[in-house]
Amino acid sequence: MDVIPLIPVKRCCLKIQESVGTSEFVMKNETQNETGHPNPIDRNKAILWARDLLQFPEWVILAVKVSRSNRTSVDECNELVSIAVIGPENNVLLDVLVRPDKAVSNDLLKAHGCDQARAFSSPSFEAIHKILEAGFAKTPVVVWAPSRLQQTLDHLCAVSHLPELRARFISAQAEYSKYVGDELPQGGYEMKQIPDVVGSTEPPSAVSECRKIAEVIAHMAASSQISASALTFNKNWSAAFYRPKIGPTAKIREILGFPPVQ
Repeated sequence: MDVIPLIPVKRCCLKIQESVGTSEFVMKNETQNETGHPNPIDRNKAILWARDLLQFPEWVILAVKVSRSNRTSVDECNELVSIAVIGPENNVLLDVLVRPDKAVSNDLLKAHGCDQARAFSSPSFEAIHKILEAGFAKTPVVVWAPSRLQQTLDHLCAVSHLPELRARFISAQAEYSKYVGDELPQGGYEMKQIPDVVGSTEPPSAVSECRKIAEVIAHMAASSQISASALTFNKNWSAAFYRPKIGPTAKIREILGFPPVQ
């Protein structure tokens, strides 16, 4: 089965320039330019969050892909789930389909991008649960939308009669939405879906979702901070003001609630 033990990586090699490729790299959901952001300070904060994260050596990206069928037969599975985890080096640590407990229609298999052979040679969720539980205990986990992903994990745990999985989830969606800056009338920013990467030919999967999240992080980290914010805000609130005054690893440890290294 396609399972690799989930362990913290030793160093971060998701290099910004290599990740974003050329200047033609574009996110379809990105609507604000540098000067059009309603609050440049928030955009700068999101950029610094991405830069700090890329320099922190121990984190992973998690995604769960769920495909559902409209069929209601009690003898047929109406849901397929894949789970993937990648590290900061963009290396796949986990890419696995949860073994269904009933027959699966060919239509559902096709929608999920797999076949009967893979479906019934896959591990049970109980086996995957043990790997995730061990990994979550020691590794910060970046996801797109934490609440939605947590609901999916809770459902999988409940139907398998297993303890709930809890992790230190970090929301890439919240930071990217802050970076784009589409304000809501009631305040805050519109929560964005994972943007499509123009030119990508990778088929939809849990792994491809992980890689899209990695691309978003690298794209933000490679962006220029808005130094003109001093024209609108307090002159001490320029982009330079938000550059970390401590090392990036120490800063991200502080953000994640880890104790400082003695």
